[in-house]
Amino acid sequence: MVGATGVKITGDPNVPFNEVTFRILGEGCLNIPMDLQGTVRGVRTAMLERESAPFRENQVQSFRVPMDMSERVPIKWTTCQGRWVAEAQIASHMFQDPQLIEANFVLFSEDEFAVMFLDLNSVSLFHRVKNLY
Repeated sequence: MVGATGVKITGDPNVPFNEVTFRILGEGCLNIPMDLQGTVRGVRTAMLERESAPFRENQVQSFRVPMDMSERVPIKWTTCQGRWVAEAQIASHMFQDPQLIEANFVLFSEDEFAVMFLDLNSVSLFHRVKNLY
């Protein structure tokens, strides 16, 4: 997964269409104990320790959104298939002062994933758009 990149297909007022949203930096999946997943500080501590394991199909890891992280849409997942160190792009309105911040990429299924914006204490859930035709 290292080097996998998400690019905006619709854009928003801050980061426009065709710009990088996130990039996975770590090779192995982070293995973060549940007690450290309770806060953003705990997640950052686990990232410094870089305890990781290779990704395996059908693996299951425990997952929770830190208490001090806001969810744009409620995330009901309690497990994930993998979690990686990543960087995410943020910017002020009209793509002013873009910067890359620390993030986690969390894979829930082939159709859903989340990006945890650690510096913003925010997580966004993304899902595959189904072709209606």
